[in-house]
Amino acid sequence: MLTGLKCSRCSKKIDAPVCILCMTDSMESWFDNKKISLHKAFKEEVRNFMNKSTKGRRVTCDICRSQTNYNVCQACFTKHIFTWLGNQDKKLAVEFVKRFTESSSRLIA
Repeated sequence: MLTGLKCSRCSKKIDAPVCILCMTDSMESWFDNKKISLHKAFKEEVRNFMNKSTKGRRVTCDICRSQTNYNVCQACFTKHIFTWLGNQDKKLAVEFVKRFTESSSRLIA
């Protein structure tokens, strides 16, 4: 069991690490289903996020089992994409936050 793994963005404990690529997969499917023109820009934003993220300790993704050094929690990644999308299209951002969070008020606050 992992002990002491914390998000490099918010410093909260990460109980079940999920790599950025796995977090991105379901979001990419959502963009595809919406048939929106922001899909390419979304991929670029994910790359920017990764480039700006601090690498941490090597952990195994709970979904794909790959090794990653990006210790970012799902809430921080989702919030980042939500904020980016809000700057692109506020209506889509509202749909996004409803789809990818249990509590949208947590991210908007």
